[in-house]
Amino acid sequence: ETASSSPHSGWFRHSSDSETFEDPNWAAFCAAYLMHIPRAYGDRVGEACRDEIEAAVRRACAAIRKRDVSPGYTNIALLSAAVLSVGGEMYGASAYLEEGRRKLKELVAHINLTGGFQEYSSPTYYGVNFSALCWMGMFVQDEEIRDLAQRVQARLWHTVAAHFHAPTGQLGGPYGRAYGTVLQRYAGAVKYYLHKVLGDGFALGENDVHGHDTSYAGLAAIQQLACPEGALERMRNPDYPRMVEETVRTDGRALGPGYVGPFEQMTTYLADAYVLGTVNSKDCWEQRRNLLAHWVERKGEVGVLSDAIRENDAPASGRSCWFWSAQKEGKTLVLYDFSEMEEKEISAFSVVLKIEAGEGLEILVGEKAVEELPRTFAEGSTLFFRSGEAGIGVRFEAEGFLGARVSGEVRKVEGGVEVVLDLYRGEPRSFEGASLRDAFCICALEVRDAGSKREFRAFQKAFVDGALQAAVQDGRASARWRSADTVLAIEPTGEEGERRYEGVVDGIPIHPQRLVEQEV
Repeated sequence: ETASSSPHSGWFRHSSDSETFEDPNWAAFCAAYLMHIPRAYGDRVGEACRDEIEAAVRRACAAIRKRDVSPGYTNIALLSAAVLSVGGEMYGASAYLEEGRRKLKELVAHINLTGGFQEYSSPTYYGVNFSALCWMGMFVQDEEIRDLAQRVQARLWHTVAAHFHAPTGQLGGPYGRAYGTVLQRYAGAVKYYLHKVLGDGFALGENDVHGHDTSYAGLAAIQQLACPEGALERMRNPDYPRMVEETVRTDGRALGPGYVGPFEQMTTYLADAYVLGTVNSKDCWEQRRNLLAHWVERKGEVGVLSDAIRENDAPASGRSCWFWSAQKEGKTLVLYDFSEMEEKEISAFSVVLKIEAGEGLEILVGEKAVEELPRTFAEGSTLFFRSGEAGIGVRFEAEGFLGARVSGEVRKVEGGVEVVLDLYRGEPRSFEGASLRDAFCICALEVRDAGSKREFRAFQKAFVDGALQAAVQDGRASARWRSADTVLAIEPTGEEGERRYEGVVDGIPIHPQRLVEQEV
């Protein structure tokens, strides 16, 4: 948009035939590509083209500066800093250069609050981050900005390396945002940067789904990466098993020994046969992967388990449900909380576990193998799945909406199966958080190395012997799962909002953890 009086001045359309300007992020994305051309290939385009690019980048800089996104919006904050600093320096616009410096310093300060990236473990947006950091490292002459960009890139590589699961070739979960679950089945931008540093040891796979992000294949090919040797060694020669805990957000205060307040923290357990990850507290948006496991199947394919919340058999809005969890190694306890649901009329509300696996997937309800799908199961039943070297045990305890009967079903879907637990299904009714004081859903889930039949049977027995308990008092649910070697619990804190519950592992409340101690 070229009109300076327009509220969309400096924005770009999604495509040449779009009639409106819908996404302010396009100013940062498009300007980042455009500024690359005169900086790297200026001798290959004519003067008129270079003039058009300069005008477009200047307008985008103005829009980016006016918008001033929060540093917690990591990928757009980094893109903004890149466009402002590279574009400002390239065109002699010192105000934009200084704004780029300010935004990068603001982001560094934000990372140093917790030691992590708030937009965490995103296969798409970690790729955007690498691209923005490379632009600054390659094209900005200002030493301070270039040094900061390289230091942030090193921190990001260490974060990726800590969560990278070499047997499956995946970035271990949970994911703050994602458009797929297996990198080799869609154009997840970070995979091109992983391929750049790992070479043929990392397979790219298919690139059609979310295909516009194949552009990052070209960028990764020509950008200069700064992957620290220690991060590269950790990905090539991993140390399993390992537990990775990374706090990604606090309430804006620095994370330290005395910190008391709400926090978001991802926990990832990486073993030889599988990787399992959860986030301790998060809303249930369709782009979230709050519970995520990967494993290697018999023929070398990758199996996946992820969760979702659905309203009327479609992805639910983020205000429908809140996710709370406690995890130790391959065990996790999850509480789905509906206390903040906005009033809405719905005919179905479901908690869903989707298992993407090949034909070799074994399914058992209790001790009985499932031969045909769909297969119903009662709330409180124990379900088992075996795929490749991984065994998975699942058990739900739930109370339906306004006394509705809870029912479960295992269904065959494209690419695998879904475990669907209906907390309500019937005539359209109006529900909101205050009316759901007694409704709850908890899930105990364990993933274990169980490649042989003997190992799988031992796993089944140990899982069944565990005690899962749930209770509701004064409109607050609590959950406890006691196994032979671990007690996981989710307990009400007596507070509201983001401190409503806390996870407890073996009697000790989950507390914030820095993945990397030193500041950027």
